[in-house]
Amino acid sequence: MATGMLNTIPKLVIITHAPLGCGSQIPTVVRSQANNKTLRGLKSTETIWINTNLTEFDVVEGGEKKLKEAILYAEKEFKPDAIAVSVSCVPALIGDDVDSIVSEAQKLVSAKVFPVHCEGFKSKLVATGYDSTYHGFLKRLVDPDDASEGDRNLTKQLNQKKTVNIFVAGSFSYGDTHELIRLIEAQSL
Repeated sequence: MATGMLNTIPKLVIITHAPLGCGSQIPTVVRSQANNKTLRGLKSTETIWINTNLTEFDVVEGGEKKLKEAILYAEKEFKPDAIAVSVSCVPALIGDDVDSIVSEAQKLVSAKVFPVHCEGFKSKLVATGYDSTYHGFLKRLVDPDDASEGDRNLTKQLNQKKTVNIFVAGSFSYGDTHELIRLIEAQSL
């Protein structure tokens, strides 16, 4: 779920801090979202994905050096606006201090770097990936002091209207989007 959300952010490099197999779903997510954008008449953007490819050696010695190198490589090679570090089970189990590495690397790169702690063993709920993504993004990229009066007024207006938050965990397809629109309109929402 975290990867699917991150894939929608333009000019972002996704670093999966994990063994190679843990990111095996990314090409499928990327291809599916690209197809769905095309069906909607939207331009499909390129997804840049890097894996730190943690090995048995890294499980013993730690993967922090590989993560820092991957962040610096992403900055140098792709010059993104932001870099997301998706953290898998392995770095969590071996004790990699991802937050400290991200903070150190942030001083060396112009892109905004943020961790997404989506270690699969921490929750039985797949939706935790959404929460982790929002938390990482908001904690490192959004400054609440920068909210304008217009932003605050918009929030008040939205709170006064009938609104609904649609959670779609299983599909982001063109057909699903149209069906959701039909259902929402039928309920005058």
